Amino acid sequence: MLKLNCFGEIFNTSKCFDLLCAPQYIEKLKSDPRFSSLFSDTVFVASLSDVNSNTRASKLCNLYAELKGDKDNPDKCLQLIQKLDSIANKTEWASAILSVQPQLQYVLEHLTQNGYSDILG
Repeated sequence: MLKLNCFGEIFNTSKCFDLLCAPQYIEKLKSDPRFSSLFSDTVFVASLSDVNSNTRASKLCNLYAELKGDKDNPDKCLQLIQKLDSIANKTEWASAILSVQPQLQYVLEHLTQNGYSDILG
C-alpha cells in the first residue's frame, strides 16, 4: 500500500513492517506527545537500546516476511513476536533477534499501547 508514514515520507509498506521499523527510527517519535512517557520509562529505553544494538529494521522485516506474518494487522504482529522464540528457533541467521525477543516484544507493545497503531492508519 502506498501511504504517508508518520515521518512524512511516502513509501510502499505494510502496517506491521512499519511497526517493526519503529525501534530503529525511534528518534523521529520523540517529538510526538503520544510517546513522551515512553522516553522516561527506563525499561523501555533499555529494551530499545538492546533491540537496536542487536538487530536492524531490515532483519526484523525479513524474518517477519519469512515467517509469513500478517502484514496489515499490528495485533497479529505482536502475537507472532510473542512466540518468536518457538517458531524461529531454527532460523540460524535470526539468533541476534531471538536474543532480544523479550525486549522487542516490550518495545512494540508499548509503542502500540501509546498509539503507534493509530499512526499506521
